Amino acid sequence: MLDKIFSKNFRIGILGYGVSGRAVAEWCAGRGIAHNIFSENSEAVFGDASVDSCDLVVRSPSFLNDHPWVARVCRKGVECVGELDLAARFWRGKIVAVTGTDGKTTTVEFLKYSLGNGGHRAVAVGNIGLPFISVVDGDANAPDSWAIVEVSSFQAQQLRIMRPDYVLWTNFAPDHMDSHYSLSAYFGSKYRLVERAKVCDGEHVFIGESVKAYAQNSPEFSPLNGATVCQKTCYVPLNSCLSIAVQRENFALVEKFWRACNLSLDILNSSAETFKLPKHRLQKICSVEKISPGGEKFITEFWNDSKATNFHSFKAALDSFNQRLILMVGGKSKGEEVGPYIKILSEKAKTLLLLGEMGKIIFIALYKNNLMKTFEHCEFFGDLQVDSPNIMRNMVRYAFSIANGSDIILLCPGFSSLDMFSGYDQRGCLYEKYVGELAG
Repeated sequence: MLDKIFSKNFRIGILGYGVSGRAVAEWCAGRGIAHNIFSENSEAVFGDASVDSCDLVVRSPSFLNDHPWVARVCRKGVECVGELDLAARFWRGKIVAVTGTDGKTTTVEFLKYSLGNGGHRAVAVGNIGLPFISVVDGDANAPDSWAIVEVSSFQAQQLRIMRPDYVLWTNFAPDHMDSHYSLSAYFGSKYRLVERAKVCDGEHVFIGESVKAYAQNSPEFSPLNGATVCQKTCYVPLNSCLSIAVQRENFALVEKFWRACNLSLDILNSSAETFKLPKHRLQKICSVEKISPGGEKFITEFWNDSKATNFHSFKAALDSFNQRLILMVGGKSKGEEVGPYIKILSEKAKTLLLLGEMGKIIFIALYKNNLMKTFEHCEFFGDLQVDSPNIMRNMVRYAFSIANGSDIILLCPGFSSLDMFSGYDQRGCLYEKYVGELAG
């Protein structure tokens, strides 16, 4: 059906009007392709007549396989694809697909940065925030170009057309259990990328150790036995932001890919030395001097890891420090169990400052189990979205007021931001704003 997309009277139905839906609509308008937009936030009804008016339906990632609108399209026999598939149909260069529970965006950005330093034309698209379809009509779309595509589990399970030249799978741990319902289903959605790969061998598919560990006892995932397993013990330039524990595996995947493509290791290593992490990944924001009532001066460090939205990234961040921390934790649940969080908080937190839906649940659990005494201070600051700036400001100021010695204050929520904030970016930016007021 995509072969007829530019023919007269061809019409596309677009499910969802978020980032990818708007990009598809703009692409259709630029190409003169008739299209209709169907959004759950509008009064438009997507019934059988709507499906019958479409030659092709392009769905946003939030429209999962069990969504009634998607089921209606399939029942009527109309072809239904995701935005990545639509873009891949018209992309002329190579495709590197990057997935994983954590580390996707950093890996995508670092790979794009390194390829650019090597004189290659590369774009970072997909779940990173720039829809793939947005670049297919630009100068970047050339036979020698690289599309580095961040692929979420929701996007991966929709794939029917895109066939990556390379797949990088950073790691695997429980996440999005509220949508995938089982660990096997979550793994299977990401494994769809491997199934779609043009070649599945050690020269084209690169996986982290946790991916290998999960797959090794499941015969249906046996093709991963031929993939290259990337270990965290690889060499990383010492002055690189990727040399810290939570980033080493990301570098390892890129390094193995780099070698397989016979690219210059000198360029990769020099790129690692100058690369800057995307915002709100574990990194120090600033140090603020404080004077105790007795006149003693000491330095308090502020760190931001607002992107830590699941237990895997939460634990990895806390394991990066050798001292007990003043921790800011909480957010919206994605189906996680509270027990593992409480265990690691008891080991790693000197003071615990809680916010959001899960912050309240953790606070109540600590109180009921007589665990409040585990911490020097344990406070719940609120969970109302309308009051989120004040809550964040109060947390930052309180954390600094109780800091003493050489304390580290870390925002590492461990949960989604969508109960109180528009995203992890807003949460992290508010934190940095109020830390900046202290520093100033």
